[in-house]
Amino acid sequence: MKCIEACPTNVFERWSTDEWNEIVDPAREIDCILCLVCELVCPVDAIHIKGGGGSEGTLDSLLLGE
Repeated sequence: MKCIEACPTNVFERWSTDEWNEIVDPAREIDCILCLVCELVCPVDAIHIKGGGGSEGTLDSLLLGE
């Protein structure tokens, strides 16, 4: 669930399954900026981003809070 808090563009939503398991859904995947923060904070390696990552400027902006 750490990806929900970490995502700067609010891509993820929390869902409960029929068995009351909580899962994370990339419901707004189109808003993803490929910063890879979700992949970095995921403690169980459940997220793997395919394709190119964000630019160096994107990472710097996120780290500096700009």
